[in-house]
Amino acid sequence: TRLAGKQSLRNYNNQVGVPLSLLAADPLDDYGVWELAASAPGEIGPLAELAAPQIGVLTTIGDAHLEGFGSVRTVAATKGELLDRLPSSGWAVLNGDDPWQRRMARRTLAQVVRVGRGGHCDLAATDVHWQPGRLEFTLDRLRFRVPVWGRHHLSSCLAAIAVADRLGVPREAAAHGLADYAPLPGRCHIRRLDGLTVIDDCYNANPCSQRAALELLREMGGTGRKVVLTGDMLELGRETETKHY
Repeated sequence: TRLAGKQSLRNYNNQVGVPLSLLAADPLDDYGVWELAASAPGEIGPLAELAAPQIGVLTTIGDAHLEGFGSVRTVAATKGELLDRLPSSGWAVLNGDDPWQRRMARRTLAQVVRVGRGGHCDLAATDVHWQPGRLEFTLDRLRFRVPVWGRHHLSSCLAAIAVADRLGVPREAAAHGLADYAPLPGRCHIRRLDGLTVIDDCYNANPCSQRAALELLREMGGTGRKVVLTGDMLELGRETETKHY
């Protein structure tokens, strides 16, 4: 039986966008995947109450929107508002390789599944390899091959598998789904132009995504020059000069 569902419309992830995404759902849908975002403390909680998720996924705790948050600690506290509102019958999917998220696990009554590469993770990827255009890893003796550029996609892939597990999707089906993944424009989207390879990662920028983009560029082969064309990283407040340096 094929499940039917909806996902957030584009980047509709704030106080206006989340309600619009929810209104686009159908009562006959089996599931909904909603992105909840914040640029200041206290913004995740009301969105989580509105969406009432049964499964909550935290991807990254990083140094973004520091103008509104002030510190990474406040970023972690705000994202933790999602965990506070998960039911005891629900699940929290956390990045077990992130020390912030390991500490945050105690905030939820839901059952916790940790994903990553460490031995303490419930879903631990092994034999991880990346080559231009493909990320490969093994999970419980099943090989996954995902057409993405950069190792930083691993935690998101594992989080998707963890959610699929909770929904009863067979691992083989999850592997096929990830193998068909297509990146969105502006997010590590590769273009070939007149003999040049262009990494279009211009959707947005913060120190975490900037580091990931530079690591991807460093790992790419080729005999010619590598050029970085970058704009400003916004909303960093007092950390602006330091983070750009």
